[in-house]
Amino acid sequence: MLKKYNGNKQKLLTDLIELIQERCSSSRNKALFINANKSITLQGIKLHLFYTSDSVIHGNALFDENIFSVVQKLRTAIFSTELYQS
Repeated sequence: MLKKYNGNKQKLLTDLIELIQERCSSSRNKALFINANKSITLQGIKLHLFYTSDSVIHGNALFDENIFSVVQKLRTAIFSTELYQS
């Protein structure tokens, strides 16, 4: 994906954050956002934002690779992003 941005990591990150914020703002809460946007497409490349657990084929292996997490805390969904470096 970095090739599509000519190696410009900052532009890639900026575009990704803008796309996520745009989609997130149209959702009533973050849990609904994640449920509706398990993957998004940026520059023609599909990015998986959230994998469910207990996959028949992969078990929890893909779930452990999630870059987003949503937890319920005191009736408020807390949304945290962690970009893992590969």
